Amino acid sequence: MPDLDALILPALYVLTAVLVVAVVVTQAGAFPYYVRTYWVATIVVFGIPVVAYAIGSYQLMVLLHVIGALFFVGAHSASVYVAFALPGETDAKKAEALLLLSAGALDWLHASLAFLLATGVAAAFAGGWWGEPWLWLSLDLLLAITAYMYRASAPAYTPARHALLDEGGPGWDDATRNLVDRGRAVRLMVTGSAALVAITALMIVKPG
Repeated sequence: MPDLDALILPALYVLTAVLVVAVVVTQAGAFPYYVRTYWVATIVVFGIPVVAYAIGSYQLMVLLHVIGALFFVGAHSASVYVAFALPGETDAKKAEALLLLSAGALDWLHASLAFLLATGVAAAFAGGWWGEPWLWLSLDLLLAITAYMYRASAPAYTPARHALLDEGGPGWDDATRNLVDRGRAVRLMVTGSAALVAITALMIVKPG
């Protein structure tokens, strides 16, 4: 009979690979776009963790990881506000302004997510954590919730932006308003918050 403990890490490796593919599929073209459009910011986002790792300060890498998490949560605040404000909005101009706010926050969200991942990887190498299941599980939770968020939000907010912002779009009609229902906003907020709490708990407790 196989040792179940010995199977945990290989299973998590496979799960991580699957989730990486899921994130790549849901965000096809995003990374090349940011590298081309914001190449200086891309260098900064990935260069800072590399420099911190070269310095060899584990505490600095953990601090940067926490800062990345704070920016990640902060970048979500605009999207959460928009998700709950849109369903009750009847004025097309105000709805357009809200969607522009949400679209602008996406750049910060993607940058903070990349920084969060990069600093986390650097800290994991510096701390020698890659052999610990809790690390892989926390990474898998982050990848899973990222793929879910994009998969659950894109069918609503992307068409709504096109409807309002594209020339000749249908505008803020009943069909567009029905796309951004409050139930979707609740589901996204609850699942995202639960995942972040679980990841934080894993990082603090570090179960063996």
